Amino acid sequence: KLACVSADLILDTYNLLKDYEGLLSVSRKFRDDPKLCDATFKNKVTTIIEQTSFNVLGAHQKSGEYEKTANGFRDFAKEFPKSELADKALVGAAVAFDKINRFSDAVAMREGTADAEGADKLFETFGEGPAVRGATGAAGAEDDESGAEGRGEAEGGVGVAGEAPEIDGG
Repeated sequence: KLACVSADLILDTYNLLKDYEGLLSVSRKFRDDPKLCDATFKNKVTTIIEQTSFNVLGAHQKSGEYEKTANGFRDFAKEFPKSELADKALVGAAVAFDKINRFSDAVAMREGTADAEGADKLFETFGEGPAVRGATGAAGAEDDESGAEGRGEAEGGVGVAGEAPEIDGG
């Protein structure tokens, strides 16, 4: 019981310090420790990992780290395929791959979205480059050297869910 309280306080500390990379690291360790706490705590930690991972990737995107963003969002969708954020992650990956001229990867991410209508709405919000537009059959889908034709720029990054989740202390 004390170990669970201590683990929860550690998570709270990382969250309060806004050290989200540290929060992710220690959350994964807590989740993977078979002796630590019960299933309820493990589920809570898994939710923290999911939401914080998504937000960290959004921060990478805002700072222009598109390679890291694209691969991270793709990996997020693989790790959390049932997440409500999975399609947003695939859209984020598609847009980021498009920005680094990896058009076939962008198209693959676009085609991987489970909710095509919802993904279309996300692309309307966050923009899409020529490769992604080509996957939907829209005009002007030819690849160009810059990958910039018709690209809408999303202020603040693609699909960022907000700040990392607040963790209750008890």
